[in-house]
Amino acid sequence: MIVRDLSDVCQREVFGSGANAGYSKNEMTKTDRMMAIVLLLRSRKRVSAQTLADMFEMHIRTIYSDVQALCEAGVPILSLPGADGGYELMSEYFIPPVIFSLDVAVALFLGGNFIAQRKGTPFSQTITTALVKLEAILPEETRRSVALTTESITFSVSESDDAIDMKEAFAVLTQAI
Repeated sequence: MIVRDLSDVCQREVFGSGANAGYSKNEMTKTDRMMAIVLLLRSRKRVSAQTLADMFEMHIRTIYSDVQALCEAGVPILSLPGADGGYELMSEYFIPPVIFSLDVAVALFLGGNFIAQRKGTPFSQTITTALVKLEAILPEETRRSVALTTESITFSVSESDDAIDMKEAFAVLTQAI
């Protein structure tokens, strides 16, 4: 296994605790929102435009526009009218997997494992979850090579009692930014 400390990884929905987790309605770009709509439709049978509008805190006309743009881009979204209507993806639609070179995959796992080892960072569980997802999409040969490399290279992380609480420091920095 490439990712260390998997016991702390919890299964989350596509967007964490909510459809726009980590975003405010003003920060989510149209591209992010459209990708989120596709991922959401992949994970559910049918979603109404009003539900999408509520989830993304957008006007329903914005959702209509996003869905229209997705259709024009070739995403096969079905629109079903009526009280039980809504949007759904045609069953044969899939998103092609992301392809990483071996060097990029190794770099992501080495960096991710380093962050995951840092106790107290707000990102340790998040990066571990991301690495589990990344590992799942890697081709078997790449996965084996990455595993061999990451098992051979480790970073010594020393934690001292008088060290600054990383979580607190990141919270202050994030608020300052």
